[in-house]
Amino acid sequence: MARIYVASSWRNQYYPEVVARLREAGHEVYDFRNPPHGGNGFRWTDIDPEALHWSFAQYAEGLHHPLAERQFRADEEALDWADTCVLVLPCGRSAHTEAGWFSGAKKKVIAYIPEMVEPELMYKLFDGVVGSLDELVACLKPDLRKVRITAVRMVSYPDLMAQYENPIEHACDVAEGQSWISVDGKKPDGLCASAWESMRSFVEALARGESNFYDGWMQDPDSAMISCNDGFRPVSFYLEVVA
Repeated sequence: MARIYVASSWRNQYYPEVVARLREAGHEVYDFRNPPHGGNGFRWTDIDPEALHWSFAQYAEGLHHPLAERQFRADEEALDWADTCVLVLPCGRSAHTEAGWFSGAKKKVIAYIPEMVEPELMYKLFDGVVGSLDELVACLKPDLRKVRITAVRMVSYPDLMAQYENPIEHACDVAEGQSWISVDGKKPDGLCASAWESMRSFVEALARGESNFYDGWMQDPDSAMISCNDGFRPVSFYLEVVA
């Protein structure tokens, strides 16, 4: 799922609901109102109750205050960490600066407009503009990759069958070379349910874009070799992302 930086303002009433809904959808979310270093975020009035009436010289000095430095480091680290920015309107200069940074870094930006504000042409630079939470969650749904599942090797152990297994008909209908395509990380029709349980976590991970299992296990990092759980006649399945 996505790592999301929610850019907005302290006065935005929709912000808490957005953070909660994105987390409910399984995303990791940076919440500037509840930063990782603790506390309740940063306001200029934390430095000086009269900050809104500062001169430029006072503002320039205030940028270097320890509280400002601490919050800036937290926000900057979150900018680098996140792969997606959700700009929640209405909001001001800081949020738009952050959204612009994401766009310039070629990261995904979605503008969420729960109440109509003045139209803005340059939001066309972003990856999407939505007007409801349902639309927001839908457009953040990852584009899952297709995964081909191929039975590449079948072996059997007649001695173990004779010694331990009760006679069974049609124990396995899989044939070497047979293949299936998993779409959206789901079990393909016709694939053995037991075999699917053995490979399911790998198929789902590949579909999400994960790769390089066990730090260099496979020559092709977008693949895996998984055996079914039949100890008498195991089948080896090669999993690979379909381009």
